[in-house]
Amino acid sequence: MANPMYGQNKYDNSNDLIISDNGIAFFKRNVISMGATTAETDLTVAQSGSLINLNSTASQIQVINLPTIQSDDVGTWYEFVITIAGNSGAAGSYTINTGGHATDASGDSATKGYDDMIGTIKVLDNAAYTNADKSNCVPAGGEGTLVLADDTSNAAIAVGSSFTLTAVAESTIGTASANVWLIDGTLMSGDATGFVTGALFTAP
Repeated sequence: MANPMYGQNKYDNSNDLIISDNGIAFFKRNVISMGATTAETDLTVAQSGSLINLNSTASQIQVINLPTIQSDDVGTWYEFVITIAGNSGAAGSYTINTGGHATDASGDSATKGYDDMIGTIKVLDNAAYTNADKSNCVPAGGEGTLVLADDTSNAAIAVGSSFTLTAVAESTIGTASANVWLIDGTLMSGDATGFVTGALFTAP
């Protein structure tokens, strides 16, 4: 059950208080399942704490857009888990863009990839390890887009990969490439080299 109108806060859509049959209270986490979605998905601050199930059944690249972060929104976070993986034009292809905006500080507008991602995401090769494989990837300045199995020249992610994106600073309106989103997690692939050469993080 969600909070009533007079008690609403930004966590209403991410957790529901559940009373079990034996009277024990617990919170159930909000899960957003991508499924057959074909339109772009704009995540909101109110959905902070949600688990995003990347389980596309649509034969296209699914696009997910993070919100523009205001000062009160710092700490907003989402966890992503890949349960279906594919390549360009097939189910299981995903692109995740940061928010931010050149002029609108209200948080209502977002320019894809305006803010930056920082941090490190681990890459594990679930096939035979080679000397060319890399153990991690770090986004460079200006790279506010995360590409997962977006192109057939990239290594496809493996099911079970997961990562979190946490807003650690507010979006700097009018200044692109603010270090807003901390990424942390692990991606698995049959070819870890492909994640490095295939531009896991890109400019929008």
